[in-house]
Formats: sequence, C-alpha cells, structure tokens
Amino acid sequence: MRERLPKVGQVFAAGEIDYHMFQTLVYRTDLITDPQVLARVDAELALRVRGWPSMTRGSWPPR
Repeated sequence: MRERLPKVGQVFAAGEIDYHMFQTLVYRTDLITDPQVLARVDAELALRVRGWPSMTRGSWPPR
C-alpha cells in the first residue's frame, strides 16, 4: 500500500481517514497498472479524501 498510494497512505497515517476508507481506496484503485496514472490518482485522492465523511460515521458516497 505504501508503494501504490503513498500520498493517501500519509493521509491515513495522519489519522485523517479511517482504515476502512483507506482499504476501500486501495481496493478500488487496484486495477490501475500505469504508474503515471496511479500517481495522479493518488495525488488527487489525497487532496479530496480529507473532506469525505467517515464510512462508519457518515454517509457514503460523499456528496
């Protein structure tokens, strides 16, 4: 996970998202094989995911 989504991993390590959200993001990006595309997705998710509600405490998907 550190290698695939390092920026999202930093958000998780900082406690800004819960494990379930992190696990879901990793799972849903698993089919991305192009390293450049994955890096862009990682960066974009790391910026956006901070504002999403917890999957255990809020509504999903984010609006």
